[in-house]
Amino acid sequence: MKGWIMFNKIKTLKEQNLKVTQIARILNSDVRTINKYWNMSSEEFELLRTQYKQRIVGRKMDVYEQLIISWIKEFNDMVLSQVFKHNFINYATCF
Repeated sequence: MKGWIMFNKIKTLKEQNLKVTQIARILNSDVRTINKYWNMSSEEFELLRTQYKQRIVGRKMDVYEQLIISWIKEFNDMVLSQVFKHNFINYATCF
């Protein structure tokens, strides 16, 4: 169970004065997950979801995509792990 469904169920059960551990048991979730959303407002939850979506779109390795593709093209007879090891060491020593 993810997203708004989980958030709303936590809020509904909280309004019924259930404890965090009880809600975790009912929803079959970790107590830390329940605690994460316990005092969060709807606006904060939406912001969190937006930030998560942006993280998925802009991953850290995306900046290296073209570099890695060029290595694959240049060393097409090598295994990718060899290309990475050889070039990453050379690339890292440039800085």
